[in-house]
Amino acid sequence: MLLDDKVEFKKISNIDDKERALVEAFSSGKAHIDSYLKNEALEDLQYGITKTYLMFVTPKGKETYLLGFSL
Repeated sequence: MLLDDKVEFKKISNIDDKERALVEAFSSGKAHIDSYLKNEALEDLQYGITKTYLMFVTPKGKETYLLGFSL
């Protein structure tokens, strides 16, 4: 990640279809963490259990990708 890359933090409830596809394609390397992000994080936000934020990065001249997330 470079200084001129665009970085956005978004609440999981405020993402569009393209960003949702990036979430579905994301892999942390830990199956249980990926499952939580893809299947439970939005519901937990709606019930007030957690707030999940996603970090999207768009390198200059390249496609946006999901770097990670935080609860």
